[in-house]
Amino acid sequence: MKPKSRLEVSPLDLFQAQFEPLLNHDHPLFLLAKEIDWNRFDVALADCDCPDTGAPAKAIRLLVGLHFLKHTFNESDESLLERWVENPYWQNFCGFTTMQHELPLHPTSLTKWRQRVGAEKLAEMLAETIALVLRRRVPNPDEALEELLRLCERLHAQKQTDSKKLYSLHEPDVMCISKGKAHKRYEFGQKVSVATTNRGNGIVGVALCAGNPYDGHTLAQAIASVEKITDVNVTDAYVAKGYRGRDDSGEATVHRAGSSTRTLTRTNRKRRKRRSAVEPKIGHLKSDNRMKRCFLEGLVGDAINAVLAAAGSNLQKLLRAFACALIFWLKCVLPETKQQKNMRPMLVPAV
Repeated sequence: MKPKSRLEVSPLDLFQAQFEPLLNHDHPLFLLAKEIDWNRFDVALADCDCPDTGAPAKAIRLLVGLHFLKHTFNESDESLLERWVENPYWQNFCGFTTMQHELPLHPTSLTKWRQRVGAEKLAEMLAETIALVLRRRVPNPDEALEELLRLCERLHAQKQTDSKKLYSLHEPDVMCISKGKAHKRYEFGQKVSVATTNRGNGIVGVALCAGNPYDGHTLAQAIASVEKITDVNVTDAYVAKGYRGRDDSGEATVHRAGSSTRTLTRTNRKRRKRRSAVEPKIGHLKSDNRMKRCFLEGLVGDAINAVLAAAGSNLQKLLRAFACALIFWLKCVLPETKQQKNMRPMLVPAV
């Protein structure tokens, strides 16, 4: 049968405390419960129940509200109802005015209702979420909301063949970088140039290359970063094949991988092979020094994260190099305990 016009209220609810004076009126769910047009679901889903057969159906607001909560907070049907009993904000969101201590329905009722309504009419829930953020609802949005609406419009209008797509609303500067590798064709983020020494593989320069530029266009920036950090002029730069077709190196001599080695000396051949050592170094920066995923905001956060990752990598090398010296220093500084003295090996003279 058709659901009742309002939620079932127990006579005991008249003696219970109401949600209105108890709940925080600035809570997001409390505000959303007042903003959502619940009547549109009563109209759109009115013909989903048999008019004169069976028991009265549950209120449409309860069922719609439970499905909003289910997919917003990633809950199963069973866990959704368990949390619903414990959460007054969820109950208020579904239309109740007092605290409920029992399940409002059986979990299987949600499955049957979804199957009866179907995806076509459930799209009304998606339409309501879109209507909540349309410009007609907020004629004078603030700067933050204006930026969010602009990004949403850009996301809605972009096509599969567009060159510069929007991949993240909270990080709109994220770029799709083609890797050309079988196990990982693409990466999403910002391009970073890394410069290391020929010996020791210490990082002497790191620079953020915003906008996913061609590798050859970043050479001048990389060399300038090295010279600024080390205060030493770069005379030779050993680079990958991606730097072909561009020479912004200034006074430095560029040695590109893959070019002819017939006229090179033995030392230059060895140095060119050493260039490949930067690849595993970049891998360690990602796996060991938090450069694989940046949790800092914006391009400024990306640049800071890259610099700190390089600093952490160099500090790891220093700790490994000074490990023996530190152990010896600790032995000299810290007093030897009585237990350690007893554990010394004893020398027994031969008979």
